[in-house]
Amino acid sequence: MKKRRARFLWAAIGLLGAAAASPLWAAGAREPIAMPSQKAFQLQLEFRDLWVNRLFWVRSAVQEERDADIEAGRVSEARVVQGARDLADAFSPWYGPDVADKLFGLLAAHDKALKDFGEAALRKDDVGQHAAAGTLEANAGELAALLASANAGWRREALSKMLASLAEQQERQITDFFAADFDTEADGWTAMRENACYLADTLALGIVTQFPSRF
Repeated sequence: MKKRRARFLWAAIGLLGAAAASPLWAAGAREPIAMPSQKAFQLQLEFRDLWVNRLFWVRSAVQEERDADIEAGRVSEARVVQGARDLADAFSPWYGPDVADKLFGLLAAHDKALKDFGEAALRKDDVGQHAAAGTLEANAGELAALLASANAGWRREALSKMLASLAEQQERQITDFFAADFDTEADGWTAMRENACYLADTLALGIVTQFPSRF
């Protein structure tokens, strides 16, 4: 695990070192985002790690549900909950525990809706999948609204689109797993991870821009 994380960090350093600093979190452009200082860069890596870790354990939980691996699934689901808590708590130093708790509640609601989507997919219940997908889309808007209320630099519409897009990728991941379309799922995972990293960069740069004296 340490070796994999080290490779990820060095890859991130290579990507970000070549990029020019710019407030792309406001413009909505999809280009590499660089940070103005080493401390800011560490925050960026922390946010990336939290988002990718969260997606990894959700992916594990989906795969184990497909394989009916109860014990492994129990561990993965616990890690999903912990990942949501860790991600929410990363906002606490900047916006306080109340915002962190609200964020955790919304992340937990996302996970519940995603689990509902997976269970409906397993039953081949199109109506249930559609309902869960609607809940996930609404949840993305609620998450964006909460974050935008904390930081004026985080545009609600842009965040809502990013979060909704990430949820749609997770829905497709579930569908691909249950269809045993592993090549498509693998490609989707790569794209999902890239989107999560861009979202993490967006959030990190928003904090750095809002609290420049701390970086």
